Amino acid sequence: MFQVTFVNNSGAGYAEKRDVSKGTTIADFIAQHTEGNPDGLMIRVNREIVTRDYALNPGDKITATPTKLRAAV
Repeated sequence: MFQVTFVNNSGAGYAEKRDVSKGTTIADFIAQHTEGNPDGLMIRVNREIVTRDYALNPGDKITATPTKLRAAV
């Protein structure tokens, strides 16, 4: 097990350390740590867009940013 840093820009935008197991893909991680449809998110690891099968590595920095913003009600 190792740690990655996750910034979920759908919420407050704070960075959090998350524990992940070796072999975890970005698709697995996003499914476990976000709500809603991951197809509506721009996923980056270490500032680079990655494929769904990208295997996370110790120290990776992950950001999940909505591709469409909802207006305030």
